[in-house]
Amino acid sequence: MNISIKKFIKLLASSYPQVLPADQANLLLYAHTRGWLEDQDERFCDKNLNRQTAARILHQFMKIELKVPDLQDISPANVLADLYTCHTCVNHIAQIYLRGIMGTQTVERDGVEYKIFNQVELVSEEEGKFFIEKIKAGVAGGV
Repeated sequence: MNISIKKFIKLLASSYPQVLPADQANLLLYAHTRGWLEDQDERFCDKNLNRQTAARILHQFMKIELKVPDLQDISPANVLADLYTCHTCVNHIAQIYLRGIMGTQTVERDGVEYKIFNQVELVSEEEGKFFIEKIKAGVAGGV
């Protein structure tokens, strides 16, 4: 089953009670004000979460709330054939991919295999939980 943006944010918040405010009544507003949600995320929070939005939210959350610095060299992410599909999302996707939080898919076209992030694919609730657990394990392990 796919997960909504709102449910994903609630899962993220419940995984980090020491970082986020106890009053979660205004969690979406808090996340937007802090900079890890955008206008559209807050306004359309019941919309299904896709991989591109998940990567942006997770990257911004790690950077802003967990104080995880960006990896300086993201060139290894250039193996992703669709990395530059969204120019604004390049760093978000690269940071999350290179840290091993979100994986890739392999597709074949004209006999050639390509590694893709598949930005528009919807995220299931299980995947959302898995991504959050990867961050928790990685940050604890010095990601």
